Amino acid sequence: MNDHYDIKEVILVIAVVIAAIVIGSGCASRPPIDYEWKSIPQQPLASGYKYYVVDTHSDIPDAFFETYEEAAIYQKDFAEHHEYVIVKMDGKYNVYNMEPFK
Repeated sequence: MNDHYDIKEVILVIAVVIAAIVIGSGCASRPPIDYEWKSIPQQPLASGYKYYVVDTHSDIPDAFFETYEEAAIYQKDFAEHHEYVIVKMDGKYNVYNMEPFK
């Protein structure tokens, strides 16, 4: 048996081993995946409050809404014939526990 290897054989073996490691452990090149991002409808945060629209000459609310913006739109739409105030409450409307929203 020959215990002595030629330097060219050793370099060739090392080069083949390094090439096999680089090729075997490299990142696979894949085409980019084209995702179509769809917007997820956002729900308003549940605050627990309701906004009641009440005429200043009445004890009974004309409408209630989940957001102040909706109540303000209603108030503006009927401002010609009513003097509305918006009351923010965390429970059921009761004329004795109302607190005007500022």
